[in-house]
Amino acid sequence: MRIPACLLSAAVVLALAAAPLAAQSGPEVARAWREAHEPALVCDFAKLLSFPNVARDSADIRRTAAYIRDQLLAVGVAAELLEVRGAPPVVHGTLTVPGATRTLGLYV
Repeated sequence: MRIPACLLSAAVVLALAAAPLAAQSGPEVARAWREAHEPALVCDFAKLLSFPNVARDSADIRRTAAYIRDQLLAVGVAAELLEVRGAPPVVHGTLTVPGATRTLGLYV
């Protein structure tokens, strides 16, 4: 029987997170972090995918948008729902990084 990633024990996750980061470059550090946190990331992604995503159902779209906003807030991103009557909400988030010289915009 295959165990879903969401059900892996906390001990496995902690052991992975405790592994030394031998990587020095940005991409290597990012990859090591992703690998150490993969079970939680997969679980979070599976939860996001469980929300209905039918454009004509505005209540479901609002619940999904609120979930995304709340997830952003939980990790320290200033986030809010922008709403206009008759249109689906937009999740807007800002993460200010001191000393940053560029801006990255994502639209999904």
